[in-house]
Amino acid sequence: METHKTKAELQAEKDSEALWVKIQQEICSAQISKSLRLQKCSPTAFYEYLRKKQFEIGHYGVQRHTENFGRFGKLTEATSLVSKNENLYLVKQYFPNKKGCLERVIGTDLGAVYTKHCVERLIMRRAIKNLKGLAETIEKIERTVRNSDFTSHYGSLDQDVEYTIVLADLVIFAKPDFEESDVFTAIYKSCLTSNEFSSKQSTVVKHILNSLNTDACLIASQDIPSSIHHANNVIESTKVRVAHYDQLEAITGIPSPDGFKAAAKERGRFSKFLEEMLKQNKEVV
Repeated sequence: METHKTKAELQAEKDSEALWVKIQQEICSAQISKSLRLQKCSPTAFYEYLRKKQFEIGHYGVQRHTENFGRFGKLTEATSLVSKNENLYLVKQYFPNKKGCLERVIGTDLGAVYTKHCVERLIMRRAIKNLKGLAETIEKIERTVRNSDFTSHYGSLDQDVEYTIVLADLVIFAKPDFEESDVFTAIYKSCLTSNEFSSKQSTVVKHILNSLNTDACLIASQDIPSSIHHANNVIESTKVRVAHYDQLEAITGIPSPDGFKAAAKERGRFSKFLEEMLKQNKEVV
């Protein structure tokens, strides 16, 4: 049955669209300011700038690596929010600290894209007002999933699976996309917040999280299951579709090392990963 939106709902949608346009302008301005800082500042001063300003300039997860990575030396790392074609991309950026290194920033796509529609729904439902609020919201979602018991126990899902990200107060509907034969991207199409859940959906979401003993998970389903019985079937289907994805191995062809000098070998593997990112023109300033 077709439902008609109220004037308040229509106005809220218009407001969220306008806010996303404004936030994209903030992202652009922040990228320019960051680039100027990168050119002028010492590595230490630039790290402090990112650390103190991270959410305000559309970044999170800022950290500094004390190990040396080949010709790049030590690295400063951050995840950056990048807008392109009205969608939101998550890009991991590495800033070489070694004096004389010609590459100032190396970026790698994290394989997650929030569509315009999904971002606007987050803005509307989370009462986001600016870039800082959006960055904080995205960081919390990503951190909750990354640190969940589901991720530590099961990893992720097969890359050809349409899935739903389930948190207690939010679900995100995602689909796989392969821009090239070997490049996987998860497209976050839309989302529902807990205040939009029906009573049955709320019960099912709680059941899924309790059954998997986690506060966030991925399920091999295009939607919230329609019942507890359906949810149980989805959970079992999900367990046989899990996969541990190693981005460094996928790019370099080198598996994660172990045994003697594993740490040194891992630094070498990561240095090769950075070189491959440069060859693929993945730099994002």
